Formats: sequence, C-alpha cells, structure tokens
Amino acid sequence: MIENTERKYNILVYGIDKKRLSIPDEVIKARNYSLTFEKFNTPCRFNDFDGVILFKGIFETFKWESGASERYLKHSCDQNELDKRKKEAKILIEKGGFLCFLLDDSFLDEEGRENFKGTDLTKFNLNYSSFHRANFNERITHLDIKSDEFRPFLNVYGAASSYFKNYNSNIDLRVLAKASGHCSGMIINRNKYFIPTLIPDNRPKVISEFFTLLAEGITSSYNKLQILLAVWIKEFHFDEEVSLKDKKDTIMSQLQKLKEREKKLDQF
Repeated sequence: MIENTERKYNILVYGIDKKRLSIPDEVIKARNYSLTFEKFNTPCRFNDFDGVILFKGIFETFKWESGASERYLKHSCDQNELDKRKKEAKILIEKGGFLCFLLDDSFLDEEGRENFKGTDLTKFNLNYSSFHRANFNERITHLDIKSDEFRPFLNVYGAASSYFKNYNSNIDLRVLAKASGHCSGMIINRNKYFIPTLIPDNRPKVISEFFTLLAEGITSSYNKLQILLAVWIKEFHFDEEVSLKDKKDTIMSQLQKLKEREKKLDQF
C-alpha cells in the first residue's frame, strides 16, 4: 500500500493584473500550499514553483476598429513573454509540476484568414491533434460537476463559455465539469487543469476566497492523481519483465533442486 503523504505546494498565481484584479500584498498560506501572486511581467520563473495558476487570454488582446469602409479586428500578442513562459512551463511539467488555466471567456481562434490558435499559453496547451474546442452561444452558469474536489469552487464561481471534444486516444482526459452535456472543465495528462470560471469581484476578501477554493481543489485532486499514478506504475509490467520473471522462476527452481541434490550427496 502506498502511503498518502501530503506535500506542500508552492504555487504561483500569475498575471491577474491583466484581468484588472488587484495583486494581494501578502502570500496566502494554508496547511498544504502557499499562493504567491506576481504581475504579468514578473521576473519570477514558472519552474521555480510547484504549480502555476493563470487566466486564459492574458498574452493577447483583441479590439474591433473602424476602417474606411468596414470594421476590422486588431489583434496583438506579447510574443516575447509568451515564448519565455512556454519554455518555463515545459520545464515545470517535466519536473512534476502542474498548470491551471482559468477559462473565463470564449475562444477566438480565427477571423477571416487570420489564425490566432497559438497566441496564448492556454491555447498553446490545448493544441492537440484530434482535439477540438468550441464556444457556447452564451455563458452557462449551471454546471454538472463531476469532481468533489472542485465542487466548492465550481458551485460558487463555475461558468462555462466553451466546451471540448476529444478524439485523441493518447490524451489522458478526466472530466471535471460538463455544461449542456459537453465537457467544459477537465484535467489533461494529470498535470494540466482547465477550469471554467467567472472572474471574481476585485475585492481582497473575494480574491482570497476565489484562489483559496481553487487551490484546495487543485492540490487535493493532484495528490490523489499522483497516488493513483504510483499504484499504476507499481502494478504495470512490460512484456520483457514477465519473460524475465519466468526465467528467474525456472532458474530458482533448478537451483533449489541442485541444493537438494547437494545435500543428499553430503549425507552419502
């Protein structure tokens, strides 16, 4: 049996100023995690933490403008910051950390001939083959919650603007919530969380509650996933391992017979 030893997580809450939320002055500390809040342009690196929480869309901006004859969409992306965070996120995941993306509004991936599918860190981490995202016509606040760990958070703040369809058998997808029968919140590959949510009111008490409830859900579910993974690894065997075990058993049996024969010869 694998011991359930809870670890303490040092979590970065990154770039909430991009959603016009005030950065808390102090670290929020709890029994098994601490939340450090940093602005969008912080020199802190993702991989210096155990996990990172961030809102969707903070690396890009969209604005409709009027031209001489028609309106057009103006898009910009902070490519340098995005590329830097992509690399840090990769290192974080490789060392056993997690990412949590807060899905507070719908996706805008294309307009005319322009493609925006890779201009935000959330989008980049959803760009799997045979995996599709789409938007609801309007935001849905009534969610079918599938995860007890996230129930306290989603009951208060859960709301879905988009949904997902997976046809890729290589993706380990665990549904956290559904909206209108579609997957709207999920964990991908045990370390990437996608949470449908409202933006909290910009009041210190509400911000603290929002991220505390969220962190409780992430850390408790992440602990459980790591235990399940450890059990699975322990029980998993390669074909070669089975063959080697059979050979080992045969050799051990032969060795036992030789020992018994040797004992008889000693008696003679």
